[in-house]
Amino acid sequence: KPLPVEKGQASYIGVDACTDCHDEERKVWDATPHAKAYATLQKDFKEFNLDCTSCHVTGYDKPGGSTISHTDKLKDVQCAVCHGPGSLHLKDPNKKGLILLKPADGFCASTCHHPPHVETFDQAEKMKLILGKGHGL
Repeated sequence: KPLPVEKGQASYIGVDACTDCHDEERKVWDATPHAKAYATLQKDFKEFNLDCTSCHVTGYDKPGGSTISHTDKLKDVQCAVCHGPGSLHLKDPNKKGLILLKPADGFCASTCHHPPHVETFDQAEKMKLILGKGHGL
């Protein structure tokens, strides 16, 4: 099981909880490969491969996140991968600083999009594929 979240820290809530307020963003996300990331593991029977799972789920090996056998509502590359865990934002959506607006430059390449799985990755160019009305545009 994942480690528990320390008191006062944000926990992972899953994309469905985000959708309640961010329906337009959800529609954009649903059309991206990130929304089907876990299924790509399952079709190749790799969902229990330690070299693969961390990049196809949300909050892998982080407190309150997912593990190889505890993915529950955190399958796929969800909102929290880029924006951080959202439980505190859910409780107080108008408070600034509870989530990240966008990942730092180089975040994608340093976490998942790197060799041996991806040889070249231009985060600025690839971001255009996951942005849409209400989600960065």
